Amino acid sequence: MSVSHYTIQNHTPGLLEKLAVFIERYLKAYPDAKLLSAGFYTYHPSVENGLNVFLVLDAEGQVRGFAPLFPAPLTEESASGDPHHIWMILLADPEGGDGQVIRELLLEKVMERACSIAAGFPSFCRTRLASDMMASQRVDIAFLEQHGFEHYNGMYVMQRATGELVPEQPLPVQLTLRYWKLESEAEQQQYLRSFNKAFPENPKSLISLKFLLDSPMWQAGTAVAAFDFQDELVASILVYPDEGRSYGITDDVFVLSPWRGRGIAKALIAKGLEFLHDHGYAQVILEVKQHNLPAVSVYQAMGYKIINQEVSLGRYLEP
Repeated sequence: MSVSHYTIQNHTPGLLEKLAVFIERYLKAYPDAKLLSAGFYTYHPSVENGLNVFLVLDAEGQVRGFAPLFPAPLTEESASGDPHHIWMILLADPEGGDGQVIRELLLEKVMERACSIAAGFPSFCRTRLASDMMASQRVDIAFLEQHGFEHYNGMYVMQRATGELVPEQPLPVQLTLRYWKLESEAEQQQYLRSFNKAFPENPKSLISLKFLLDSPMWQAGTAVAAFDFQDELVASILVYPDEGRSYGITDDVFVLSPWRGRGIAKALIAKGLEFLHDHGYAQVILEVKQHNLPAVSVYQAMGYKIINQEVSLGRYLEP
């Protein structure tokens, strides 16, 4: 099929069902791909009402290609030598024969939109257009490599059964541990202050946090948080089910710098595993950067095993 048989446009809510069919078809071919529901790519604030999502449609109006963008600029306060990021997914229908054509159409639009977004970022550092893909997505990875994207990072996907014995890990006496639903905006702001202090290179916004807190996943989830005597948040993890409620997720594990090396992360993880087990989730999954060996070691000590790998590819956008 030639390029003339395809059209490319921004995503709209009217195409949600067709996007859902595409995602289902892609996951059938690549079950481990990092894809969420079509609604996520329709209503998440980062997609800017579809301006940051491109769809390729065939002559029958079916979705054959998909490319959302998620801008992640830094502030001067959070800059630590890392670049701004614009995260993307760029996928072609695995059941069609025109994957190369579809990806070329998507990349042209993605590059144009990414450069426009990056022009509005603070100018103190460069912007990397980046994508995380599972190792199984060889064809999509190869396409990006052919177009100047280079491997710069990798992630391990780790898993453990919640019913297995959890190693005991006492908490320092100066801290108290509790489940925390982050219900008020004051609590959310307190969480963000500590999270962004722990991860200045990857700050989280209130809008992004609220998107999770308003989701069905969070209704069955919680933060496991450690507070000092002044009720300051010094460490936290988030635990909640995946969209299909088939397994639990351990996410956004952090411990502020002065408190690291005291077993706090292990204590939080143990409590999170207990929470998920008590709520009926037999398995739990997390992701961790491959070069973050201390974190990998902590998770392995807590019974997590590496089950998969993903690669991060990126190329810098020219001003």
